[in-house]
Amino acid sequence: MLKARRLLPKIFHLRYGLNRQSPLSAAHRHWVTFLRYNSWRKMVNLILILTQFVLKRPVVKGYPFILKVEPTSRCNLKCPGCIAHGTDFPIEDGDMSLKLFQKLCDELGDYLYKISLYITGEPLLNNQIFDMIRYATEKRIGTVISTNFHAFNEEKAEKMISSGLSHIIVCLDGVSQEVYGKYRLGGKVERVLKNLDILVEKKMKMRSRLPFIEIQAIRNGYNEKELPLIGELAGKLKVDRFTIREDLRGYKAAKQDRTCFWLWFTSLVTEKGIVLPCCASAWWVNKKREFGNVNMNSFRDTWNNEKYRKARELFCRKGNKAGRGNSVDSLCFECNIFRCQR
Repeated sequence: MLKARRLLPKIFHLRYGLNRQSPLSAAHRHWVTFLRYNSWRKMVNLILILTQFVLKRPVVKGYPFILKVEPTSRCNLKCPGCIAHGTDFPIEDGDMSLKLFQKLCDELGDYLYKISLYITGEPLLNNQIFDMIRYATEKRIGTVISTNFHAFNEEKAEKMISSGLSHIIVCLDGVSQEVYGKYRLGGKVERVLKNLDILVEKKMKMRSRLPFIEIQAIRNGYNEKELPLIGELAGKLKVDRFTIREDLRGYKAAKQDRTCFWLWFTSLVTEKGIVLPCCASAWWVNKKREFGNVNMNSFRDTWNNEKYRKARELFCRKGNKAGRGNSVDSLCFECNIFRCQR
């Protein structure tokens, strides 16, 4: 059994090119975490959630199996594709406290396979990020961060590996400074490459399989000719995966209604403890995006409150017949990602 667990991650260390959201890529992204952190309670909860998603139950028995948490809303770059930091988006800088993070792990740890420690900010700017990762690891929860990889050095590499980080996504959108700097405003490609060398070398010295290292490039209009070069570089650096994703600004409205998996599978918690229903809601600034606050109530009290129930009902037969209007002040009723606007 132990041999199988060691072999499977190697088998699934495949590089996917153009579509990070393909079914194969999505399965791969979560597969290693599933193997490492599975338990009977998590498995039962997962089956329960998937069943209720298919049946479109508005009141959910069970809890999300993936959580997205914002360690900090601060960032050291101003990328044009980032609504929070690349524009005049009125976001307030702040860090999540270790105490609040621990509260979430204590409450949901028995059900979570993974915590994604990033939303709009640069997670490595939070000085307690490795304490958070270590606490989650001790609770048998996988962790992943996405980073521009500037706030890093050899000391942090050792802390990162020792903390048990499962997966790191390093954003690299060019191999030359000219191309890289057009999108990662204020960034230095040489620093990112140097820090990748540090992490890969430190993993070898510490004989660690983790973190799983992914280089991710965003197709942004400047880097089309350099995308193949980034892939070649990823191979030379011996990272675990290279992926390309599209700029979030280029998303298209839904052509047909689909059931929103966010409302059943996962949830977001900002650095202030505000509960959001999905990633898209992180770019809103009004109260419609707020489904609760874990500083005032438990997450469990929030998970089936009126906003969540009414949002899920949008995808039930009852909700579709009721039309687009609703008295609940929620952004889900204005969403065009999963629902066609009629």
